[in-house]
Amino acid sequence: MEKPLHIVFIIQSLGLGGAELSLVNLINASDPSAFRFSIIVFDKILTVADRITRRDVTMVQVPKRGKISWHLVRDLKKILVRLRPDVVHTHLFTADIWGIIAARQLMIPTVCTEHDVNKDYGFVRHLLKRLFSGYPDCYASCSHSVAQFMRQKYGVTKPVKVIPNGVEVKKMGVLPPPNFIAPWRLGLCGRLVTQKKGQHVAIEALAMLKKHSWSLTMVGDGPDLIPLTHLVKLKGLESRITFRSGNMPIEKYLEETAIVLVPSLFEGLGVVAREAMAAGRLVVASRTGGLAESIEDGQTGVLVEPGNTVLLARAIETIFNEPTQTQAMAAAGQAHAQAYFAMDLMVEAYAALYRGLV
Repeated sequence: MEKPLHIVFIIQSLGLGGAELSLVNLINASDPSAFRFSIIVFDKILTVADRITRRDVTMVQVPKRGKISWHLVRDLKKILVRLRPDVVHTHLFTADIWGIIAARQLMIPTVCTEHDVNKDYGFVRHLLKRLFSGYPDCYASCSHSVAQFMRQKYGVTKPVKVIPNGVEVKKMGVLPPPNFIAPWRLGLCGRLVTQKKGQHVAIEALAMLKKHSWSLTMVGDGPDLIPLTHLVKLKGLESRITFRSGNMPIEKYLEETAIVLVPSLFEGLGVVAREAMAAGRLVVASRTGGLAESIEDGQTGVLVEPGNTVLLARAIETIFNEPTQTQAMAAAGQAHAQAYFAMDLMVEAYAALYRGLV
């Protein structure tokens, strides 16, 4: 019997985020007889570490000191020599640069997953990504939009395997069905960073719909909590919009929601939208990035132009006025998600990628 391939992930931390959760899900859903995993982190933030169900996972911290940490490659090489991986798989900026350099110097096969379009990166980060774009042996991305961004912004010339983050479709599919009637229960889940997630756009749009009966649960943590709270008060929506911690389980959030808003200004994939669709919730999202790849407008959900409060308000009002059509779209979205968003598809794609490197 062949030994399991040893995959070493390198990532900034295991904080609450899409990249971190995709890593955890990949570990949990992979075949233990085929793959074993270790994780190297730079920070001690381990919010989602307890979601790893496998007990054979090794975790090592390699501290990064300062913005430019010249010792990092040396320290990573020491750990990699000890761990003896078959493949190194990096996630997010610091790992994508220093982790790839360390693995390349040790001649360990590497894969780099890009999780977003990274419009919020500064000049130096974009420059470094371009300078080292030829270092990984192969690339993966969570959507075709991200793959295109990598080619255009970073000059990636190697093939990019598009592997969207998987969703626990069976788990989502057994949640209680939503009620598509007034009072409408809306939800918005994501890190409170308005320059990306666009929560302010949803608040502005909903302020135009006060004549309708609705409530909104906004789930997430982040630097823009106070400005968003002030905006809610300014619009007189304190009794309608409730803020909840980002640690709220996604299942609990979806149980309390019928309509899920994803008003992102840019988005690599939008896993929350996919989870909501798998749970039979109707998703109203921005026509951007992976969201536009996940939803067929008017068939499996609703798409609107990013940042347009008027169009978003009109779309939501149409949903309120047409509950039968709303329910039909939600059902179609759920069927689509069950067929195409399953965790197994992500696991099988990465398994093939790993095997192709050794």
